[in-house]
Amino acid sequence: MAEPASALSAEASAFMDKLFDARGGTLLAFAQVEWFLAKIILEAKEFEQYQGIDLSFSQDAEKRASKVEALLDVKGPFTPYADKLRSSLDEVMNFVELRGFAAHGLLVRPEPDNFSLSSPIHFRMFRMFKGGELIEGKLNLTMKQYTDQQTALSTAARKFVAVVRKMWVELELKQLEPE
Repeated sequence: MAEPASALSAEASAFMDKLFDARGGTLLAFAQVEWFLAKIILEAKEFEQYQGIDLSFSQDAEKRASKVEALLDVKGPFTPYADKLRSSLDEVMNFVELRGFAAHGLLVRPEPDNFSLSSPIHFRMFRMFKGGELIEGKLNLTMKQYTDQQTALSTAARKFVAVVRKMWVELELKQLEPE
């Protein structure tokens, strides 16, 4: 029985697998960073030095990051780790837009007969702004650009997590992760 005309070739299928893996990697990297940001904020509540800071936070990664940045501006137990935390967190936060499109955007792939690392991929999503203004956001990349950015994000996320783990051990904080 012949394959339907819409079936992908082996090469195109491999390309799509790589694209799905990269999209998943983007989401996983940010999920880890967001969890560790929340953990830092929650742990800060235990220290007197951080009591004057509003330590509430939302699901938004940028808001969590800004709370951690505020913590790092205060002299306290996290001070020895501030430079490395800031540096690695800044690297991660460079990819907020990529994370947003990967999590919430429609992915439009290239035509099945035109797959390569230079093939364009398109993300589209709608954003609601204050006053009810609805704007369609667009992110256009090649497959290589997307996978390169995803690799850089994953590297930055690993650096951030490594600093947090080191801080946890050296400060002898409560268990970081469930057993």
